[in-house]
Amino acid sequence: MLNLDSSRNLGGIGAILLIISVVAFFAQPLLSILGIMGSILLLVALYGLAQFYSEKSIFNSGLYAFFAFVVVRF
Repeated sequence: MLNLDSSRNLGGIGAILLIISVVAFFAQPLLSILGIMGSILLLVALYGLAQFYSEKSIFNSGLYAFFAFVVVRF
């Protein structure tokens, strides 16, 4: 079970990895794997926040947004 601090840290690291992957994609397309890792970390952080606040809609909304991004992107 994640607490609030670890969820916040995972979310921050995931967001930083997503930003780095966007910038690094133009230099080296293989670095887009950082975006996948960042997305996974963000989903784990949202799950931890949903557990902490006892509100399932936090994680569900993030999961729906992730699936919508994947469908639109590919």
